[in-house]
Amino acid sequence: MKQIDKQLHAEIVRLYGEGNSIRAVAKDVERSYGYVYKTLTEAGVALRPRGGSKKKDIPAEVQ
Repeated sequence: MKQIDKQLHAEIVRLYGEGNSIRAVAKDVERSYGYVYKTLTEAGVALRPRGGSKKKDIPAEVQ
């Protein structure tokens, strides 16, 4: 693997690890969703469940 690829893969793993979604990482590194997904799974990264954050227990006055 080329040095540039290694750096890109490390950046993808870092961004996802910081809490960014796969889609957001793909946009940041200008690659496809599939490329980022494949990079993460090949790196052995545990993927978060789909659906984003769930807003629970929001006080009635805020809703």
